Amino acid sequence: MRNTPKLAERDTLLNWPLTSFPGSGITWTRQLIEGVTGIYTGSVYEGDPSPVKSKRSRIVTDDPRCGCTIMDKDHEATLNNGLWHYFQLLHREGLGGLIHQQYDRRGVLLLRNPMDVVFTFRNWAYSGKVGIAPPEAFTGPSWDETIDFVAYVWADHAIRWIEQIEKGTVIFYEKLLGSNADVEIERLLHAISFFPVDRERLKCTIKHRNRTDHKRLNNPRFFLEPQHQMKMMKSIHKVQESLRRRNWPRLPVYLFDFHNPDDRKP
Repeated sequence: MRNTPKLAERDTLLNWPLTSFPGSGITWTRQLIEGVTGIYTGSVYEGDPSPVKSKRSRIVTDDPRCGCTIMDKDHEATLNNGLWHYFQLLHREGLGGLIHQQYDRRGVLLLRNPMDVVFTFRNWAYSGKVGIAPPEAFTGPSWDETIDFVAYVWADHAIRWIEQIEKGTVIFYEKLLGSNADVEIERLLHAISFFPVDRERLKCTIKHRNRTDHKRLNNPRFFLEPQHQMKMMKSIHKVQESLRRRNWPRLPVYLFDFHNPDDRKP
């Protein structure tokens, strides 16, 4: 990369949230955004600085309202593992109103196949950001509860943002992995009115997008039981219908891994 990211001048940028359900690849997506724009992203979470900040750099901001970051990570009310807590955060603590109260109905929603997300979320809950949960974490009543939580909250969070966003868009993790990632990135930047796009930075960022920092290595692949698949498919259908009503790009279901045992590679 020709130039490392930097903070913009304070109060020169709009407050744009990049929101997702945990485990959707938001840290990796922040790396892409910083690589292309040359401006640091931020986070609403204390102690969660830029994912590509040099270890020797002293540039850290935990202030999502500084007006000096290109976008700010915000999982809203999804950063927990229980429906009771989720509803409490939404309705008693008012996080469900963030999009219009704090962001003036701006937002970019990052979506990833929930059948991948549920495994990443479980790994995170057990072993932290880059750890791997033991095989027994993916069986039994506790796993069933996690399936129910992710299936409901992944869709509920997505639909609320899709319905409330007036300035912004939705982007897809699977498309950022693909051969047309440049199109997806440019669509995101167009939605937040970032012009012009530096073609060399874009090309370089995509070339080096498979960096392994902040990623789980040797991540085992698990399978979903039919009843778990069906719950996830219902959630996918609900979100797809919400996207259709807004005339927004649809979930790239053709790129999804359904974690079907019959799909084992020989």
